[in-house]
Amino acid sequence: MHSSMTRRFWITVVLGLAFCADPLAAHDIYSSWAEAKVLDDRLEITLTLARSCAHSLLPDAANRPPITPENFAAIEPRLRQIGSELFELSVDGKPVVAKSVAAKIGGDVDVTFTLTYPRPAHGTLRFFAVFLGYLVDGHTVTLAVSDAAGRDLGWSPLTLDQARFQVRLPVPPAPKP
Repeated sequence: MHSSMTRRFWITVVLGLAFCADPLAAHDIYSSWAEAKVLDDRLEITLTLARSCAHSLLPDAANRPPITPENFAAIEPRLRQIGSELFELSVDGKPVVAKSVAAKIGGDVDVTFTLTYPRPAHGTLRFFAVFLGYLVDGHTVTLAVSDAAGRDLGWSPLTLDQARFQVRLPVPPAPKP
């Protein structure tokens, strides 16, 4: 129990520092954040990247202008299209496929993807951060996984060399009559 409280404390400190940072400062291109929430009826992953990192994910990035608030509406459909390929998820070896993808620009510094999946069954949920292969060497994404009540299920920094993480899912709640 003490270990869980300590881990939760440090996650809170790190996330608190990230949210307290000057919103006008540029996002660190070597780091990003992902939060996975296992809800009663779905799994949602929110991934926040610097605009330059999101731009790097586009197949024809070298031939496109940088992502800006002014051109985001034109680029957003392409970002949604690649969004379902950012992570590969599986539960006990069975793939979990995204149902929907949204992409938005936050202020003028970040791009946020929201990936929605069906609620995985009880078992071991495995994440593979595929998108790390398209970013600068040394990029780290911090992935935090929680349940519907906000309880920590696990977290880890992921890099190109260590792009996989897994957590044990709780038994889903019984359907309401």
